[in-house]
Amino acid sequence: MDTSIYHSDNENLNKLLDGIVAEMNGYAKAQGITSSLSDTADNPLTDTLSAIIGKVKDYADTQLSHITKLNEIGIALSSEQNLQKLH
Repeated sequence: MDTSIYHSDNENLNKLLDGIVAEMNGYAKAQGITSSLSDTADNPLTDTLSAIIGKVKDYADTQLSHITKLNEIGIALSSEQNLQKLH
């Protein structure tokens, strides 16, 4: 399955998404499912995997934005010299 449509600017997230595809392909093979996860409309595994990858990407992107914002707040707080202002 081509996951490039789900890839983000974050390389670690891309590795995670590619790993999900690899795991699903391995699971399908272990279960004796002969069709691979290809981009065909009639493949239920592809539909399931597309949904999972989309949700993981959305969740990870949201978490990354929260982390970035919290990092900015931490930098701003650490630059404050008067600790009484932080109460």
